[in-house]
Amino acid sequence: MVGVLSKLWNSWYGKHLQITATVTFAFGLMFIYSVIHLAFLQDIEGWGDFTAVSIVMVVISGLGLFIVAPEFLHLKGKANVINELMNLTSTAELRRRQAEGDDAARDLGGMFVDKWGNFLQEKGLKMRR
Repeated sequence: MVGVLSKLWNSWYGKHLQITATVTFAFGLMFIYSVIHLAFLQDIEGWGDFTAVSIVMVVISGLGLFIVAPEFLHLKGKANVINELMNLTSTAELRRRQAEGDDAARDLGGMFVDKWGNFLQEKGLKMRR
């Protein structure tokens, strides 16, 4: 089962940031709505029937956030590194931190590799292997 999930995840290379952002947002929304229900709505007539569902949703969304949110934050940090490096005006600083940008682009894949490669090409540099 893990091998199948790993192959599926690797086949989406280049889309990991978007996928983790969407899933983190969805779990976060589920968590917030469930907590709101448990805090305010369960005592209102007609809403008390959904308390068990809300408790289950809090547990599921909490576990989902626990698993997905760290990966999203890691990938978002890599994207921020690329954006930060692309805003540098000093060529010496860019050369010093180029390996950091190369690693971030490779980890993110897809459009980030193209964006980073084009940026380096404009600056007269090449992406390291």
